[in-house]
Amino acid sequence: MPPHLPRAALSGILPSSKPCLRASSSATVPASISWSTRRQSRTAASPFSTTAPTADAPVPPESPKFIRLPVPPQTIDDREAPLRGHLPVPRDIFPKREGQLKMKPGYVEAATQFSKAEKAGLPPKSESEAQHRIEAAVRREAFAAGLKGLWKRKDAQVRQAKARTSARIAINKKASMKPERRDEILTRSTFGPPSVLSTAVELDPLRFKRAEQARKQHEAITAAKADARRDALTQLYVSAGDFIVDEQELEERINKIFSSEAFPSLSGKLGNTNSIWDTGVVPISVSEVRAEMFSGSLGDDSIGGTWHRSEAHKTAERQKKVAEELTGGKL
Repeated sequence: MPPHLPRAALSGILPSSKPCLRASSSATVPASISWSTRRQSRTAASPFSTTAPTADAPVPPESPKFIRLPVPPQTIDDREAPLRGHLPVPRDIFPKREGQLKMKPGYVEAATQFSKAEKAGLPPKSESEAQHRIEAAVRREAFAAGLKGLWKRKDAQVRQAKARTSARIAINKKASMKPERRDEILTRSTFGPPSVLSTAVELDPLRFKRAEQARKQHEAITAAKADARRDALTQLYVSAGDFIVDEQELEERINKIFSSEAFPSLSGKLGNTNSIWDTGVVPISVSEVRAEMFSGSLGDDSIGGTWHRSEAHKTAERQKKVAEELTGGKL
C-alpha cells in the first residue's frame, strides 16, 4: 500500500470562526457589528487558494483522487470561421502552342498600343490627359516586367520538374542495374539450375518424328474402321437374302417358330425334343443377365449402365433382339 500523503488540515482555522458564528447567532448585537463579524468569519474560514477546501478524510486507494495531480486548465480552441466562396482557377498564361510568342520582341508593344495622339507626337491637351499618359507608361512597364517574371518562374518550374524526373529515372535505373546483394546471394534457393525458373516454351526436337508416328497411327485406325465397315456391309448384303420384307413372310415365320411341332421337328442326333431344354441350347440365366446389366453391354460402356434405364428402353431393346432373330439380320 502506498504511503499516506500529508495533507493540509483546516482544523486550526475553523475553530477561530466558530465562536464568532455562535456569538453572532446567540447574542443580540447591532446589524453593523454582526455584518462585520460574518465577514471576518468568512475571511478566516476560506484559505488563500484557488482550489476548494476538502475535508480531512482518508481517500481509498481505488479512488482517482488518491494521488493528487495538477489539473490542467481547460483549453479553448480559437477556430477560424469557414470562408465562403472559392478562389478562381488560375489561368494558363503561357499555353503550350502560343506561349513562346509572348516572349518575342514586339509582343508588349502590340499588346499595349499607344493612342493616336501619342503616335502622332502631339502634346497632352490637359493635365488629366498627361496623367493618363504617365499611368499608361507605368502600366506598360509593369506589364512587361510582370510578363518577364512569370516566364522566368514558369521556366524555373519546368526545369525543376525535368530535373526531378531525370534524377528519379537515374535512381531507378541505378537500382535496377546494381549487383545483387550479398545476403540475397547467400539466401537464394538452390533447388535446381536456373533453367528451372524459365517459363519459355521450347520447341520439341522430336516434333516431326512424333507427327509422323501420329499420322501413321491415324491412318491405321482409319483403315481398320473402313475394313470393319466394309465387312459389316458385306455381312448385311449376305444376310439380306433372309430378311422378312412383307407381312406374309412374317406370319409364316411366326407360325413356324411358335407352332406345336416346332420342337419335335428338331429331333435327330439329340433325340426327341419336346421343349427348349432338349435342344441343347441353354437359355440365358439370371447371373448372365445381372452381369450383362452391370457390365453395360447393352450400349452403355459405364458400369451399371442399364440399372437406371426405363422400362420403355428395356422393352425396345428386347423388341430389337426379337426382330433381329426373326429377320436374320442386324438392325
